[in-house]
Amino acid sequence: MVLHARHVGGSCVIHSDVIDVFVLLLANSRNLGKCYSYTKKGKGANTRIIEHCMVVNNLEKQLDPAIDKHCFMKALIGVHAITGCDTISAFSG
Repeated sequence: MVLHARHVGGSCVIHSDVIDVFVLLLANSRNLGKCYSYTKKGKGANTRIIEHCMVVNNLEKQLDPAIDKHCFMKALIGVHAITGCDTISAFSG
């Protein structure tokens, strides 16, 4: 999915209600290059589109200047897995 978003060549909308997909896209935001990726969340009147670049920039503003933004984004995958991602339960049951 990340490779597809990278090779789109412009903006793309990824429709997924799974937080794992959102974390993967945030963690690979540097690899997406100039592709502006968005995630569509919700249903019906509660639909919204979240721009990944905006989330990355807002997280960067909250970081200590000594912490590299891209290293922090890569660490999100591990933090998400340790703190309760749902991939383990999907494999076991």
